[in-house]
Amino acid sequence: MALRAKLVELKRMVAPIFNVAIVIAICVAAVWLLPAHTSALVLGVIAAIFLHQFVVAQFQYNTRLALFWAGMGITADAAYAKLNDKAPVTVVKALAKVVEGAVKLADGLIKAVNLPVTNVRAKVAAFTPDFLWALILMLLVLMLIKMIKKR
Repeated sequence: MALRAKLVELKRMVAPIFNVAIVIAICVAAVWLLPAHTSALVLGVIAAIFLHQFVVAQFQYNTRLALFWAGMGITADAAYAKLNDKAPVTVVKALAKVVEGAVKLADGLIKAVNLPVTNVRAKVAAFTPDFLWALILMLLVLMLIKMIKKR
């Protein structure tokens, strides 16, 4: 009986780790098997689903509403800039610059350790804006669906 209880407890403890390992495996497979832009979209959608399910769903309604309208403003700014043939100055562009800086730092550290890695900076630079837009837009869609369902 004690062995069975321990196995049940072990199964309960390992289940979340196993789920995270499956998600990480899907993400790694998407990056390796798909082109950069497609994998960015897939990872953005996966990240948005998990972010909405585990973080945004726990917020109060007013906070979710503010986050929704902030995302709508970011999207509208980028759409306006695209329609008027101007360079959009958005949060996505700023976040992409932050990620690019972090990748430059990591690239310097990797070269200092002499690890054989191909050109990571170019791949991540092409990957980041698509990932961020997929994340923002999917998060907006999920939040809108939840708001409509709640009413």
